[in-house]
Amino acid sequence: MNSPSVNFPTGVDAQNTAPDSDSVVNQMYENNKKWLMSLYIVVPLCLLIALADTFLFSKSLQSVLPQQPAQWAFWAIFFNFPHIVSSFITLADKEYIGVYKKKMTYSLLAITVLMGGVFFAISLFPGRTAFRIETLFFIFVAIYTMYHVMSQQYGLSLMMMQRPADRQYQIWRWSSVFAATILYINVFMKGYLYNVTLFHMPIVDVLLYVAIAMVVVSSIAGVKISQSSRTKLGKYYVFGNIGMVVACYFCLEMGYSVFVILIPRVIHDITAFMIYSGHDQNRNAKEYKNFIHGFFSFLRIPPKYLNPILAISIAAAVDYFAGYRTMSMIIIFCGLFHYYMEGIIWKRDAIHRQSLKFV
Repeated sequence: MNSPSVNFPTGVDAQNTAPDSDSVVNQMYENNKKWLMSLYIVVPLCLLIALADTFLFSKSLQSVLPQQPAQWAFWAIFFNFPHIVSSFITLADKEYIGVYKKKMTYSLLAITVLMGGVFFAISLFPGRTAFRIETLFFIFVAIYTMYHVMSQQYGLSLMMMQRPADRQYQIWRWSSVFAATILYINVFMKGYLYNVTLFHMPIVDVLLYVAIAMVVVSSIAGVKISQSSRTKLGKYYVFGNIGMVVACYFCLEMGYSVFVILIPRVIHDITAFMIYSGHDQNRNAKEYKNFIHGFFSFLRIPPKYLNPILAISIAAAVDYFAGYRTMSMIIIFCGLFHYYMEGIIWKRDAIHRQSLKFV
């Protein structure tokens, strides 16, 4: 299947999601839209597995599943960090570096100061204070991560529906971000937060009540938005995103926390790979503007295939040679830089948009 001529601006508003016919050169075909839609098969699949294991097999599968997919050896090779590396490969372009240099420099400096300040504070104030600082930093990263993930899928929904963002869209997006963030925190920090109380209740339980409310709000807002879709596929894509949030909540309630991370990660990362691969193929179709693709031109591998191959290889090497804590710090640093740059490079007037069309 051909790489899709599609991209999506992560974390930008409606005025930046409309296609610009004068500055883009590729069209996203219907089969590619459907391919993106097909990624959502992971939603009912995981939910059905959880339901079947719960009601038919006495949760025998649950006893062997990890708490999170990162405990699977293959996960670090194919998911999370690799798609971040893939996005960096698209930036290895002299023209791009010239355009984004100032913002890249400022963002790298800001992230360095932020992370350096956090670790300095932790070393300066050990014990309970250090734990609180780490917790606040983790919550910040969790919110930013979920904003990034949801903005990609929800922005793509806007384009498939062929409608602009409005107040209803913002309610849908932000309620989903908060619901997803709470579920994410519950998976990774439940053991640490269970002894923390709020209103005489474990704070994780309080947060789950908030998550229920946010899931209900986001579902209602999503259904209302789907009614204004100009295309059937756009409506289906919205329901796919509604189902993603709802399924994650029920999987967590049933004790299958691994699916809470797996479902959105699979959808987000594979979509991202398609975006970067399509971009690099178009950008380097006539000549190698990307110096990484140019360096490996002797392999005669089309950029749309070389991008994910290199990204996965580099991520695997970093994972192999770095210690666990070092790897975590590298991923967090690169992740924050990735989130910021994604909100820049896919805006309507950004140079990246000249090599890939939004529809």
